[in-house]
Amino acid sequence: MTQLFESISELNSLVKSIEDFYHELALSLSLSDCAFDILYAVTELGDGCLQRDICRKMACPKQTVNSAMKRLVQEGLLRMEAGRGREMQIFLTERGRQYMDERFDSVIRLENAAYSAFTKEEWGEYIRLTRKHLGALRQCRKALAADDERRNPCK
Repeated sequence: MTQLFESISELNSLVKSIEDFYHELALSLSLSDCAFDILYAVTELGDGCLQRDICRKMACPKQTVNSAMKRLVQEGLLRMEAGRGREMQIFLTERGRQYMDERFDSVIRLENAAYSAFTKEEWGEYIRLTRKHLGALRQCRKALAADDERRNPCK
């Protein structure tokens, strides 16, 4: 194994561990991963945000978000209202606000406490490097897809 492969493997393991941490956090709140992400996005984007903005924020397919959102509406945590055209605006219900105050705010406090271990400069560097890494992955995926297409144009 090369040192590069070991570094990539460690990074992948760390990313998976973070995903697992948030999965366990969602389960502790009796939420699916997607429902957790939706509530987190609504907290960040604010009442009246659009379903498409939630999809973008979460980097999830519209159908996945739509299914989880319907369950949150059925549970009385969210309500949806028609916006312009086919846009759907998302709002926390009173029950949803209460839920967020009683249970979800602990997530924000936990994150703030954990992230305070970083300096402002470290956060900036971490975000910069993560964006660079993601950009490089996307660029290489496009190049690989183009190369595959050249080798097998009948796909």
